[in-house]
Amino acid sequence: MAVNILHPTGSRIGSGFFTIGKAWALALCLALGCSTTHAQQLAISNDDKEFTEMIGKLYTASNEELLEALQQETDDKKLLRYYKENYKYIFASINKQIQNGSVFNIPVVVSALKQTLANIGNQHPDAPKGLQVLLLRSDMPNALTVGDKFVYVNIGLYAHMDNDAQIAAVLCHEVAHLMLRHTMQVFQYHYKKNQDQKEAAKQLREVSTGRSDRAFELVRGYIYQGLKLSRTHELEADSAGYILYRKLGYPPAEYTRVLAMLEKFEDTKPDGLKTESYKRFFNLPLQPFNDKWLQGEDFSAYNYNAYKPRLDKDSVESHPKSKERTAYINKLFPETADAKTATPTAAFTNMKTLAQNHWLPNLYINEYYGLFVYYLLVQLQASPDNKQYKEWLGKGFEKIYEARKAYQLNKYVDVIAPKDQTKSYMEFLNFIWNLKPEELEKIKNYYNAKG
Repeated sequence: MAVNILHPTGSRIGSGFFTIGKAWALALCLALGCSTTHAQQLAISNDDKEFTEMIGKLYTASNEELLEALQQETDDKKLLRYYKENYKYIFASINKQIQNGSVFNIPVVVSALKQTLANIGNQHPDAPKGLQVLLLRSDMPNALTVGDKFVYVNIGLYAHMDNDAQIAAVLCHEVAHLMLRHTMQVFQYHYKKNQDQKEAAKQLREVSTGRSDRAFELVRGYIYQGLKLSRTHELEADSAGYILYRKLGYPPAEYTRVLAMLEKFEDTKPDGLKTESYKRFFNLPLQPFNDKWLQGEDFSAYNYNAYKPRLDKDSVESHPKSKERTAYINKLFPETADAKTATPTAAFTNMKTLAQNHWLPNLYINEYYGLFVYYLLVQLQASPDNKQYKEWLGKGFEKIYEARKAYQLNKYVDVIAPKDQTKSYMEFLNFIWNLKPEELEKIKNYYNAKG
């Protein structure tokens, strides 16, 4: 999964290119027709222990250097302690990603990313030099920074971008976050707000009526202001990133074309699995298909307007809408409205194929077992005799079976949300949740044997 970096109080401090819903982002490979021609060459495991150990040591050494450098940031000992506490939390989160195999190595991709970062640094005197890349096993088309010497890039970025220019655009945006020191600004904001909240909490103790409502208003204001700062940072990184980008010689329009693509990504949802496929793949010799497995609750009479959220949806977005970002850049830099496109290089096309071929293994390695099984079934519709897909299906059902026995199924399989899910995906979720442990066991045994 993408590194999800959280402030201990719950506020996101990583500066990513954009945010996108987990399940829906993972639908994009199918929506865009991702290749599975070479999927048989990949394993749904990560056993590159030598790389994991090497990158773990490199990352730890870099962490120590940054913590030492923080001494120069302030004379305020409390603020310095706050910086270090937050960075230690971030480092622990990313180190966990390294150790569980979510950081991996495709040399040609990492090399290309490093070269682009070097090109960006060479074109601007204030751009940070010597940046490192950590490649993450996530199908979300995203990248992020946290103020250190690393740029964290999801392999899904290559799967969904169209050419080298768009990759460069995303990296320029992330370098701009580093140049503008957005992470430190966020630290300072939260530190100040924490002090303010302590004082406000003292005053609330003196209030005899309406205390809970006043407390909620304080928290809501804190959330809104923090996320407003995040949206401001994104626009700043968009504009500063374009200044870096245009020195690289790529067509200006590709910078905003990336933003336009995000709008399409945000609206994509898992789809494609047909009802008849269930009987095709789950009418087993020792367990005939049961129509009751597909039965679901009728949500047609549910009134979604009855519940009024206390937090405004737009005010809790960490990133501005893609259209707003595009309009902002077009206004500042009119040349970005030009229609000229970039032609992908042969090297990019190769890396795109590599990235697309990792999407199914990534789902399994990142423990998205429900989505892993869903997309395997979609693939099996087209290739019903694919032996490795059947083997993977057995492994996916094995994990789901184990989760069901441990009463942890909701950790690995989504719950039904009619307002946000396709009919096909809800039918799949009904199917998984309706299966009894002994039925799941027979399915996983059957497909493990077939594999």
